[in-house]
Order: sequence, then C-alpha cells, then structure tokens
Amino acid sequence: MKRHFILLFFALISGLSGAQAQMFDGVRIKEKCMPAVVCISTPDGTGSGFVVNASGYIVTNYHVIEDTKYNPSGISVEFKNGVTYKCSSIERIDADIDLALLKISATGLPTLPFYEGQIETGSDIAALGCPQGLTFNFTKGSVADADLDKKYEAARHLVQTNIDIYPGNSGGAMVNKNGQVVCVVRLGGRGEMKGINFSIPAASVINFLNRAKVPYSTVALLTDEELKTVSRELSPEELARDKAKNLARIENDEKIDAAKTQASLDNTEQEKRAQAEIIERAKRQKQDSINLSMQIDQLDAEAKKRLLQQTEIQQRERSAQMHQYDLARMGDARHYEILALEERRLNLRRAEDQQRNTRKAYYANLPSRISTRIGVGATYYLATLGHTSAVQWSENQIGAMADIFLGYRINPKGDFRRSRSTSIGLNFKLGAWNRLVGEQIHTAQDGALPAGSTLRSEHPFLEFGASFFLQEWLKMEVNFAQQQFYTNAQIVPFNSAALHLGFVLRIRDLELEAGMSTRYARDFVRPTFCPYLMLAYHVKWGKW
Repeated sequence: MKRHFILLFFALISGLSGAQAQMFDGVRIKEKCMPAVVCISTPDGTGSGFVVNASGYIVTNYHVIEDTKYNPSGISVEFKNGVTYKCSSIERIDADIDLALLKISATGLPTLPFYEGQIETGSDIAALGCPQGLTFNFTKGSVADADLDKKYEAARHLVQTNIDIYPGNSGGAMVNKNGQVVCVVRLGGRGEMKGINFSIPAASVINFLNRAKVPYSTVALLTDEELKTVSRELSPEELARDKAKNLARIENDEKIDAAKTQASLDNTEQEKRAQAEIIERAKRQKQDSINLSMQIDQLDAEAKKRLLQQTEIQQRERSAQMHQYDLARMGDARHYEILALEERRLNLRRAEDQQRNTRKAYYANLPSRISTRIGVGATYYLATLGHTSAVQWSENQIGAMADIFLGYRINPKGDFRRSRSTSIGLNFKLGAWNRLVGEQIHTAQDGALPAGSTLRSEHPFLEFGASFFLQEWLKMEVNFAQQQFYTNAQIVPFNSAALHLGFVLRIRDLELEAGMSTRYARDFVRPTFCPYLMLAYHVKWGKW
C-alpha cells in the first residue's frame, strides 16, 4: 500500500510540469552560427571560413588561399548579410595542418566559439560553409571516428566524419549542438574513397591560434537549458481526469496483487510437484547422456573417420573465413598507407611551389628595393681642431655641394614610394670652396704652396664611399675625400677620410637634410668640421 501512495505522489507531481529533454536544434544552430560564417573567393576558386575574433580574424584552410598568399588583396570574404571585404593580410599559415589565419579591416564581428572538451565518436554535428558555390549551406551528420590519429600515424591532426564534403566546403566550421566549433573541414573523399571525409579537430586549431597570439571564445552560443523542450501546463480539468485515472489504476493494481497472492498460495503444491518432475527429468537426461556416450564409443572405425572428416571440413571453413577477414583488414591498412603517401606528395609539391613562388616574388619586388637620391645644398667651414686661429662667422665661409646616392632598400613594404625603410648604398659628392676657405684649410693643415704660387678663387672637392640610411631619418656616410687646391701654376691635392652624420626631414618625395661633416687622416693632419644643409629628391624605382 505504501508503494502505491508513493507512485500516486510522483504521478501528481509529473502532471504539474511537462517532460524536458535536450535536442539538436538545427534551425537555432543555423540562426546563431551562420552570421560568423564566410564564403572565401580567390582567382583560383572558392572556399569557406569563420570568424574567431571580433577584430577581423578568420580561420580557413591553407590550400584555399595558397596561390594568393603573396597578394592578400586578391582574397574576398563575403558574410551572410551580403557585406564583402578584401583581405588586408595573411597573419599566419601552417601547411602541415592545412590552416591559415586571415585579417580583414573590420571590428565588432560575430564569432564562433570553440569546444575544448574531447570529441566523441557518434556525436551529432553540422557543417557550415559554401559547397559547390552554394552559399551558406547547412549539412547535418556525425563524428565517424574521433580517435583516428591514435590508430594511424598518417592521420595525425585528423578526425573522420560522415558529412558529405564537396569543393568549397574546405575551411568551414563543424559545430556541435551548442554552436561550438569541434573541427574544421579539410578534405572529402573522391572515387573509391567517397564518404571517407576528414577534418581538423578543434584542439589543433586552438594551438594554431595560441601560436598566433589571437584571442578566441569558448562560451556556447546555445546553452543546455535553451535546448530543453518543455510541454504545456495541464488544465485543472485535465489534472482531475489524470488523478482519477491514477486512483483507478492503483485500485486495479491492488486487486491484481491480491489475486496473485491467492494464486501463489494455490500453486505451492503444484510447484512442489513441478520441482519433483524437473528432478526426475534431469536424472533421465543424465542417463540419456551416458547412453549416448556409450553409443559413440561403440561406433565402428568408419563412422569415427566420417566424424573426423566433417570436423576437419568445418575447421577449414572457419580458417577460410578468418583469412578473408585478415585480407579485408590488410586492405584497410593499405588504403590508409596510400592516403598517407598521397598527403606526403601533396606537401612536397606545396613546399616546392612555395619555394618557387618566394623566389618569383623576390625578383618581382626587386625594382621596389632600388632608390636614387639627388641633392644640392651648402656647407660651412666651421673650424679645424688644434688650429690656433679662431674662426669667426662669415658668409665667405660657405661652400656649395651636390650629392648623388644609389641605394638598396632592405625592408620595402606597403606603398614603396612613401614608406620608410632602411637602405645601404654608394654615394658621390661634389663641391667647392672659395679662396678664403681654401687658404684657411691649407694653412690649418700645415700645407706649403710651391714658391711663387697663389690660390685661385675656387677649390673643388669630391668624395665617394658607402652610405647607411636608418628608416630614412638618420644618415651615416664613410667616404674617401680629395680636396684640390688650384694655384696659378698647378693643382695640389689633399687626400683624407670623411665621416658624415645627418638627420633627414621628409616631405613626401623631398628630403631636407642637416648634419656635420668631418675630414681627417692622410693629408688632413687635424680634424676639420663642416656643418651642412641639403635639399634632396628621393626617387624610389618600384613606383616608376
């Protein structure tokens, strides 16, 4: 009786609320996840991807954008709302796992979170992508083998699914019932391998994003509570009917229990008789078995031979079945070995193509690394260290100077015409001093003119050597310099080393340079200092 009251209590409680159960709600998953899915277009084909960070970071397969990695602007990214972006950069690639991380100039984008738990074989999943040109397609399936990488070395970083995969699905997300990414589409089987599809597990994608230092989310888009379905509340009349039915059922159960109790008492004697019959039957079966054994022992040699032949035939049949099973298993292993060999060949071809494209890109960008700088300006003779004569400021101390620079840009990037970069190269300078400066330099360096000689009005100098530009704002030069003194009878050369240190103010392609020049060694027995100011035009050949 107590048991019936407990059952009645739970029946009443269950009538007050509907049953709850979780379900794979494809409509809500598509509604929540599809805004973060993208269709990727390149000059060579299409693919899929999804947003992992609201600042514009998108994950796809490396082979989707492989042929355009040196020209990101050739990659277009389309969202479900129709908005299309050009790829601004390719942030990171991993050809071995077949992953690529793209960046577009956008913020506040919807994202897909990742599932950090262990993927289980048989779990329901859905693929989101753009197969065969069908944009933003939703396909439901399940995980066929989550432990593939533990069984085959060639299947490292792969899981097997039974969702049909077509060209264009590559790089798309596969999500669970909570809208979390559990794997990324990699490739689908063709021909004899049709139906054997492979994807990259979420753990490998998370490691890829951690190496790129890109934040991602793991918060489910659909919680388990949201996936529960609740039936409607029952009306008072329905509750009363259910209560009456439950009471009637309990009374009927009590009557049945009473009848069963009486029947059990009545059948006690029958059970005793039945047990006695069972014991007697067991004795008879034992005796029959003994008799059968005796009959087998009494079989003649020919009957025993036939029995042995029949047993041998059965053993051969079992051996043949096991052999067929072993052949089938070996065939599966051979199949995966062929798959691994094809993957290694594909990776080798990709590496060769990457090396060839890198070489082509370098030669194609070589003109952008060459620059020429042509400038004119003025220099001022300041002083000679160790010379006792004090030098007063005078406009007669000013000389003219021209400069030509041919350089190689170490790190060209962006707009080659306007971007700043570090350069190395050769320079040639040509200038002249007036007679007053020529006499001061000649005297300061302990020079002696030939008897009866006098200096002319102009005294040219020339320099050539190596230059170094640091981000086009600091210039350093080390040159061989020759100062020529023109007399009325001959030319007297003074050789020295020249060191220039200047600072550059850039205004588009024009540059204003100010610095200090020092000449010393050889015929210049004392260091001479000459500040200078120059206006130059910087030609960068990559944009001509």
